Formats: sequence, structure tokens, C-alpha cells
Amino acid sequence: MDQATNDGTEMRGGDRSGARQYNERLIMQVIRRAGGLPKADVARSTGLSPQTVSVIVNRLLDEELLVKTDKVRGKVGQPSTLIRLNPDGAGSIGVKIGRRSLDILFMDLAGGISCRTRQSYRYPEPDSIFREIERGLGFVCENLPDAQRPRLVGIGVCAPSELHRWAEELGAPADKLAEWRDVDFGTRIGGMTDLPVAVMNDVAAATSAELTLGSSIVSETCLYLYVGAFVGGGIAMSHQLVSSARGNACAIGSLPLTGVRDVITGRQPEQLIRRASLIFLERELEAAGFSPDVLDDLPGAPGGAVAIYDAWRRTAVAALAYAIGAAISVFDFQQVVIDSSLPPAATRVMVDDVTAALGLFNLTGLRRPILTPGSLGADARILGAGLMPLNAKFAPDRKLLLKLAP
Repeated sequence: MDQATNDGTEMRGGDRSGARQYNERLIMQVIRRAGGLPKADVARSTGLSPQTVSVIVNRLLDEELLVKTDKVRGKVGQPSTLIRLNPDGAGSIGVKIGRRSLDILFMDLAGGISCRTRQSYRYPEPDSIFREIERGLGFVCENLPDAQRPRLVGIGVCAPSELHRWAEELGAPADKLAEWRDVDFGTRIGGMTDLPVAVMNDVAAATSAELTLGSSIVSETCLYLYVGAFVGGGIAMSHQLVSSARGNACAIGSLPLTGVRDVITGRQPEQLIRRASLIFLERELEAAGFSPDVLDDLPGAPGGAVAIYDAWRRTAVAALAYAIGAAISVFDFQQVVIDSSLPPAATRVMVDDVTAALGLFNLTGLRRPILTPGSLGADARILGAGLMPLNAKFAPDRKLLLKLAP
């Protein structure tokens, strides 16, 4: 039931009537990735018969999840009508609880963004965060057209894992962050709305966004690294996000950078998070009298700030290269995507530098992966949050097929 699509993903539908829901979702995903397709191309990409595709597409058009657009001309044969996702067909609300900021937005079915809010802070306190979330949800809903409100399918929430453990790194009072220990995000936010609430680790959400809305993940096996306030990672295989029973398949920020010598001498090995996280760069800038906002325009930043950034980058690059070498010794990742909340140009330079640094390691017995910059940047995590409810309702899920097995 599998065939390679135009992005290399092995996905294919089945004509059994029991697979109807899976086939519907598969068709919507193929159309999303292509941005729009004629029915004939949908059939070729999914392996479904033209008749089955026509029936399903017509049903989705009637349900206003798909729309017809202008005919494509200039090719051999009759002009073809493109089928696209209907932006107004469904929508979701995304919430990103970060270590330094809170983002809330509305996402339409086609991935379009509107009604966005952002709140910055030194460190996250539960009571103030949830007050802002309730206010933000109200703002988004009030600004939606009346026709779109009934089509909201849910709220997606992404946040760092175990916020309560990082007081020292955030420079926050331990007792304040300890309040996050027993917080249930789904319960707290679910009490503010009748919509279903889904929760995911923030970098796992960013990985999902790159898979669905981005263009950088092109290999069957990919390690995704995100350099934000704290560095983190995600894993994608066969164009699907990999998760574990505990909800996070990749906590690469906790990777020890030093080991044997430290353990022998009784010292605790330092973690990647200490050497490749932007929060420590921001602290150095502030200590030198610079605003962290200089990172938004590095070419125009004062020379002293650029020197601090360059020193941080050299260390971060070496640490990331070490982490990649360790990761590919455990699993043969064909590709590593590195994204960050830095400007895109700075991310591209970082990827080039990590590529060069990886060449200095002894990789005998290992296959070197392709390194690629991510395509979503600072928005990756919040976009992943917004996608969660839409993916839950409309993305292909192989469990739908497994349930049909005799």
C-alpha cells in the first residue's frame, strides 16, 4: 500500500471502503504538500483509482475542506482544475509556552496565520502565564469571523519538557519554577474552553512544523536540532514525527559534552544545553551592556556585541558538531536539520560552520549526514502548536489502517 510521493515519502492509499477516512486524510496531505493538484495527479501520487479520488475529492469539496481554483493551461490536453485546501474549512489555535515568551495564534487549514499575540518575560510563572493564555484565547476568538468560529477543531499547546528543572539555567527563583512540577497543561487550558486541547514538547512541535509546512526535511531519517533559548531536538522518520511513550523521543539538550575524565575526577559532565543555548549568549550580552535584541540584526550590531556573539557561536558550533557525531553513532541519520530563533542568515552560517567542524571529528565507521538549515526559523515551535489539532483531525494516521486488520 506504499508508493513514493514527490517528496520521497512512502505513503499510498487503499481502495477498500473501510479505509475511507485514511484515504481522505491522505488526499488532503498530498494536496497540502503540493500546494494544489488536479484530480489526476492526486490519483497518481496516492495510488488510488481515479474514480475513488473523484468520489472523495467531491465529498471534501461539499464539506468545504477543499476548493477548486483556476484551471492550469499551457500543457498538453485539456486545462486542469487545481484542487487546494480551503483555508476557511477548519482552523485551530496554537499556544507556545516558552522559557522567555508566550505566543498565541490562529491557524487556518492551509497553514495561514492570523490573530497573533506575543508576551515576553524573564522567566515563566504559571499563574501569570495562564492568565495571559486565557486573555489570548479570548482575543483570538473575538477576532475570528463568525463563519470560522464553529470550524475551530482544537487548541495545540507546546512547551519545554520539565520546566521546573531549569531554574538555574534561566536565572529564575527555584520556588517559582517549582510551581510547574505538577501542572497539567491540558487540564488548565481545557478549563478555559470547550475545545479539545493537545500538548507536545516544543521542539517536537517544531519538528512537526518543518515536516508539514517546511521544506528542509528531505531524507527518510532526520535529526532535527533547534537552537532557541535552550537547544533541543526532534526525530523524523519516513516523513513522520517520532515520539516515545513518554512524549519526547529526543532530549539532545541533555547530552553530556564531557564524560570519562569528569566522572573519574568526580565532576558532573557538562550538557549541550550549556554550550549551544541562546539564553547564555543573551546573558553575556546583557552583562556587557547590550540588549539581546542586537541578535535580530547582527550585521548592524555594535562591534563589541558581534565579538561576544562570535565567541559564543564558535563554542556552540563545536558542541553541536560533537552532539551530531554522538547521535549518528547511535542511529544512522541521513540528514540533520538545524534551525534557530536567530535570523535566517545567521542560521545558515551556523550550519556551514557545524558542517566544517564535523569534518574535524574522527567519524571512522560512521556515515556522515547531510546538514541543512531549517526553513521556519523563530516561528517553528508556535507553528507546530497550531498544527497539532489540524494534524489530529486531518493528517493520515496508519492506526486507522491497523484497526482494519483481521
